[in-house]
Amino acid sequence: METLVDLLGMARRCSCIPMEVCCSSRDELDDICSAVSNLPYIFLTSLYSDLAEAKHALVLDKFQQATMNWSA
Repeated sequence: METLVDLLGMARRCSCIPMEVCCSSRDELDDICSAVSNLPYIFLTSLYSDLAEAKHALVLDKFQQATMNWSA
């Protein structure tokens, strides 16, 4: 966890880098979200497998838009 937070701190130097972090369990994802939620330069959205279809689509669309904006 400490390494992830350190890496995110380095990514802070570059503006708006879209990232995806995959976890093997919901608890691990919740732990990561908790660890980085207090970092002011991180915008975070969790994507759980049981998320409602509309919310799931919205999260993926926002990530796709961020990725397109970053690579432009």
